[in-house]
Amino acid sequence: GGLERLRHPPDRMALWLAADHSVDNTSAVLSEWLSRVRSRYHRVSWRHQELPRSFPDEEGPKHWSPSRYEHLMRLRQEALEAARAMWADYLLFLDADNVLLNPDTLALLMAE
Repeated sequence: GGLERLRHPPDRMALWLAADHSVDNTSAVLSEWLSRVRSRYHRVSWRHQELPRSFPDEEGPKHWSPSRYEHLMRLRQEALEAARAMWADYLLFLDADNVLLNPDTLALLMAE
């Protein structure tokens, strides 16, 4: 994928991954991918939760309810705190629907 095509040494990257409230095969796909690539990265934190599959106030899987936004902000805060704890120089948030096409994305961002 796009993460693997980045022109940046994976052993200089730490991954913090979370998957939850999924109605598809996200956790299984991520688990399989991690089993192949985990050892290449400096550090990998993987958090997944199969249930519940929805938020109590959501109207469907694509509806962003207030509790869904709050949950996402808590996850991002947790990732930020993990980055701070390991003295990370940079932090890049990606969601499952983000696609990195340019293999120099990290180099370009770090050069800014």
